[in-house]
This record gives sequence, structure tokens and C-alpha cells, in this order.
Amino acid sequence: MNNELRVALVEDDHRLAEIVSEQLSSAPGFGPVAVFHSAVTALREIPLLTPHVALIDLRLGGMSGLECIRRLREQGISTKLLAFTSSSHPELVLEVLRAGADGYLLKNQSGSQLISQLMKTCAGLAVVSEEILGGILGSFRAQPGTKMDQLSRAEQNILELTAEGLDCKAIARRLGISVNTVYVHNKRIIRKLGVGDRNAAAAVLRNRQGPATS
Repeated sequence: MNNELRVALVEDDHRLAEIVSEQLSSAPGFGPVAVFHSAVTALREIPLLTPHVALIDLRLGGMSGLECIRRLREQGISTKLLAFTSSSHPELVLEVLRAGADGYLLKNQSGSQLISQLMKTCAGLAVVSEEILGGILGSFRAQPGTKMDQLSRAEQNILELTAEGLDCKAIARRLGISVNTVYVHNKRIIRKLGVGDRNAAAAVLRNRQGPATS
């Protein structure tokens, strides 16, 4: 029971919430889903329940899902926060990542795809639905010079290893530097890219590179 993946779902469409909840709670390795129909309730309950990951609809009545993500992140909780929405606008995606989200998922994906993305998130990877990668890439390529170009070689190395899923200690060992040096570089990367944390920065890099090829 303790090894089950605990998920919170913040969704004001009751029927959709029921469908997603059933898909996840019946999947191997997943526990019962905690469902909240408003951001206000989620802000109160998620820090108490400490689920592994929270799926948050951006178009909630009252307080928006974006503001909910921002406020939850400000509380410093360990829960992975994922936007769960129908909008794929590149500027909104980047705004959500800057607010501290660990990923951005579209509602039109299958249950198996959603389960796969949640498992990747809990493994420490930043996830973004493949359908919106092209839009984000186009947004970056439309600029004469991207924010990624502002990174030093050392910062690029650290960001690439972060995108591979390595934590700060593993990166320090790989590069033969101190963990504190990795932290310093991460702060600079986050500031230059204008994102919320190192995972969001890694998502920007993955979006720029596009899907991996075998």
C-alpha cells in the first residue's frame, strides 16, 4: 500500500474527473485518487495529503489552475504539479512552467499515455504532451536569439544532464564539481530561461530538441 502512487486531481468537470479517477485508480501501482473540484479546496487539502503528483485543470471556476499551481509551489511542497488542460498555446505552456509546474499534459491523451506520463514525472522527469512540442519549438525559433543561447557552456552541460534525469548530486559526480557549484549554475539557468525550477528548465531544453529518435 505504501508503494502505491498517490495522485490528486483538481478538475471542476465532474464527469471527466470521474473518468480520469477510475482510469488511474484501477492502474497497477496506483492508489485511490483524491479529487477536488476547486482550487481553493485543493490548496487546503493537497499540502495535508502530500500526494506524489497533482493534476490541475487550468480553467477552473474561481481561482485559476495557474494560480493554484503558483501558490502550491510557493508552499514548498514535494508534490509534483502538472497542468492538465485542453489548451496547447505555447505562451501559456511556458507561463505554467515558469509558475513552477513540473509538466504540462493535454486532456485528449489516452489513459495509458496519462499513466505513463505520471510515472515519468514521479521518476523526476519534466513531462510535456508531445502534441505541443512543435508549438513551443516554433515559439523559440521565431525569436532572433533564444534564451537558451544565453547559457554558458557549463550551464548547458548541467541542463543537458538534468534533462537526462540526473539529480544535482549525480551531476556533480559526473562533471567532477561540487554540489554547491551545481546549485549555483541551476539558479543562473532558471533566471536566464525565466522558468520556475530546474525541471521546468529541462522541459524547455527537451522542447527545443524535439522528440528523441532511436
